[in-house]
Amino acid sequence: AYIRCFDVALIPYLLNEYSRFVYPNKLNEYLIMGKPVVSTGLPEVEYFNESHGNIVSVVHNHAAFISQIQYCLDQDSDTLRAQRTAFVESNAWDKKIEAMQSLIQAKLDRKAKMREQNWQHAFLKFYRTTQRKVGIVTTAVLVVYLLVFHTSLVWVIAEPLRVVQQPVSGDVIAVLAGGIGESGQPSDAYEEKINHAVALYHQGHAKNLLFSSGATRVFNEAEVMKALAVSLGVPREAILLDEKGGGNYFSLLTLRGELKTRGWTKVLLVTSLYNGARSQLVARKNLSGVEVTIVPPDKSRFFGEQRRVDWRHLRAIIHEYAAIAYYWSKGYI
Repeated sequence: AYIRCFDVALIPYLLNEYSRFVYPNKLNEYLIMGKPVVSTGLPEVEYFNESHGNIVSVVHNHAAFISQIQYCLDQDSDTLRAQRTAFVESNAWDKKIEAMQSLIQAKLDRKAKMREQNWQHAFLKFYRTTQRKVGIVTTAVLVVYLLVFHTSLVWVIAEPLRVVQQPVSGDVIAVLAGGIGESGQPSDAYEEKINHAVALYHQGHAKNLLFSSGATRVFNEAEVMKALAVSLGVPREAILLDEKGGGNYFSLLTLRGELKTRGWTKVLLVTSLYNGARSQLVARKNLSGVEVTIVPPDKSRFFGEQRRVDWRHLRAIIHEYAAIAYYWSKGYI
């Protein structure tokens, strides 16, 4: 109500550290009522003035302050009063809030757009990286598959497991069994070893055979081995059986006992084609003073002619290397 009676409205703030950050709310109240305003040079008022066409008279000394009061009194008009009211309406709080909302919304929109772009970029990067990794893994698997199953790499790796020595004369031909299966019929490897041992017997390399196997299953494997050898012309009294077996290590320990009991010092050992290295390592450590000659069968239907590789070959070779590592860890070799 008092402002309506003003001819000129004054904002006479001293300039100090406090007033540097003051925005006088009276400024809007004066202007909305169309009153001319004379103010000291407050930074906020000067900023307002720059944005609103210098509608406020801003001065920086006492003389100018008095002079601008008189000037406003002389020059005021209905047109200027209407301009002041319009400027303030454009600077009202609802306009400010609307402007702030617009700024906030624009910022949010930019962030949303950036997130979308970043998501697309991240997805594209993930897709390309995954595609590249899948390509590398696929290529590696294909290369390994080709090397394993379509080259001689497996046989090169398996070669150190093969120990083939020239048959000599000995006291006994020992056969380490490989299993006969649930049907009670000899497997290929089993048959090959028996046939090979019997052939060595008939060639006069030794006068005795020892079959080692602890497998019973449906039939006693050692007995089946003996029956097969007898059917091939070996006298029963020339055959000894080790029905405890237990693998290379324990079979060779049993063999050691038989050799000691009978005073034998020379053995021809018939085992699987790729079991020679393990058998030789066990014999070297545990059969001191005994001459052991490793004589596997010349051919193996299980391993074929080494023109191709399948999973059973790979599994057998891995098993043999794993068994050597296990024997070493247990101190058997």
